Amino acid sequence: MIEPLPTFLTTNETRLNQFTGKQKHAFPFIDRTIRNAAKVIKSIYIQDESASKAGFLQNINARIKVIFLFGFIFLISFIRQTQSQLLISALIFVLFVLSRVNLFSIYKKIFLLGFLFGFLIIVPAALNLVSNGEIIINLIHFKSAHHFWLYNLPLNIGITKEGCLVVLKFFLRITNSIAITMLVMYSTSFAEIVKSLKIFRVPGMFLLVITLCYKFIFILSGTTEETYFALKSRWWRRTKETTASGFVAERITFIFLKSWMKYEEIYRAMLARGFNGNVNLCYAQKIKKIDIAFLLAVMAFGALCLYI
Repeated sequence: MIEPLPTFLTTNETRLNQFTGKQKHAFPFIDRTIRNAAKVIKSIYIQDESASKAGFLQNINARIKVIFLFGFIFLISFIRQTQSQLLISALIFVLFVLSRVNLFSIYKKIFLLGFLFGFLIIVPAALNLVSNGEIIINLIHFKSAHHFWLYNLPLNIGITKEGCLVVLKFFLRITNSIAITMLVMYSTSFAEIVKSLKIFRVPGMFLLVITLCYKFIFILSGTTEETYFALKSRWWRRTKETTASGFVAERITFIFLKSWMKYEEIYRAMLARGFNGNVNLCYAQKIKKIDIAFLLAVMAFGALCLYI
């Protein structure tokens, strides 16, 4: 005897039709949050994929690259000559090309961050209110100078040549620091960077916490994205706002408790396998001749920048 089909398979769902079209989502901020979480996952994946390419810096030992990173960040902060900063920018660009990474997407991020943190906050220094010097562009002209409390407003307010040089130097410092950091990040895997920090005597427990947090963010972002899209595809547009907000709060609590339990299980598993707080990080790579040659070359380049 053949069993009849259930009624929900033989009837049309009419409630879905009234929520289709250009129905505005009740919680647009959740969509934005999920998209940002997806961007985090994508950026981590792109960084790992770029670090595994057959490029020049990818073949350099991670410890040498970490020394190169911190050494040149100190050098960039110390150098005041604009020509030297431009030489460092050219070197970073050449290393990006040799490392075979996506120049457009990376330099878009570099210039955006450089504009926000290296130009906007320092651009008032181009005015003669901050930097005295030769005015090249007049902005405001008063009939007479003004004195307001502790400040003196000159007869002419404008952009000075010396102020533009100050802004340019600061912008180059910030941009070069961001660029060299991204250069090492996109040519080295996260695990190798963490292991290389041992040469600076960073405590092993701190490195372990960084590694676990990195893995946790990656897994949590993926779990949140998958949970939300599964929820959205089933009944998200057919529910009331109060019901949906309560469900979102429950899911947040559930993911937090699940993460807490997962961490406890991992820690107990580590204790069961003999973990006593000491972290021994083994280096898979050995320092080769090309690593020493690269280190000597960048040291010579840094000395040249200081000499100029």
